[in-house]
Amino acid sequence: MRKLVFLGVVTGIMIFMGINATCTKIFADSSDMDIDQGIANQGRRIEEGFRSGELTQSEARMVQDNLNYVLDQTTRLKADGKLTEEERERLHRMLDQNSDMIYDRKHNPIKAFRPSTEASYLDERIANQFGRIDDGIHLGYFTRQEKRILIDNLDYVGDQEARFKADGIFPVAERKQLHTLLDRNSSMIGKQEPVKTLRPGIGSPGIDQRVADQQRKIDQGIISQELTRGEARTLQDNLNYIQREEARLKADGSLTHEERERLHQMLDENSDIIYDKKHNPVRRFY
Repeated sequence: MRKLVFLGVVTGIMIFMGINATCTKIFADSSDMDIDQGIANQGRRIEEGFRSGELTQSEARMVQDNLNYVLDQTTRLKADGKLTEEERERLHRMLDQNSDMIYDRKHNPIKAFRPSTEASYLDERIANQFGRIDDGIHLGYFTRQEKRILIDNLDYVGDQEARFKADGIFPVAERKQLHTLLDRNSSMIGKQEPVKTLRPGIGSPGIDQRVADQQRKIDQGIISQELTRGEARTLQDNLNYIQREEARLKADGSLTHEERERLHQMLDENSDIIYDKKHNPVRRFY
């Protein structure tokens, strides 16, 4: 009899704990949804204010970047699977402050949330994934083809970010798309799903696409001064050489598997130099 009573009590506790955990999750999810809804609502108000002329482009860009900063912080703080009450309150305070700026600029001058020295969380995630891919190659986790696809996925995210930013405004919805792409690539790096391209409509990155991506990276490296002019010239010469080789090998109308692989290997080597000069000194292929 005592055993039955004991089992009943334990079962009751377990059921209660299960219900309590479920309720906690529901309430946590509900609070998180409030933050997501607040971000979405402010995004719409910024877009409407910009279109109506109530916000100048500079003002719209700043309050939008504040909103992106809140999204970055939300994504970062949720990395362990949950938000604490203090973290949630901090996010709500930032949303309230940004809302006041959007509604009443006269009494709430527009100012930036993001510290001038802090990189975008998107950039931080991309750099982190490049490091994880590099570690995976050294440890033998990825084939050469998997490495090409994973790096091309990050290049695709960079392409999309540049396209989204072209009009001077970077809405939260577009930023979320990029975080979703990075989530998927992260799962592939962690071997939680098969490695495949994120680019729609293609099976794997082609030679021309990889050449275009590396050209963009070289151009960006010159602008950001991550590459000296001498380094950029050498990398550009390598890229030009690869294109000449491709044209020469295609002269008979097609590329063999071996010829395509050779071009990809040269692109791999140039890519390694662009992304990591420390371990891959800049040099010419020819």
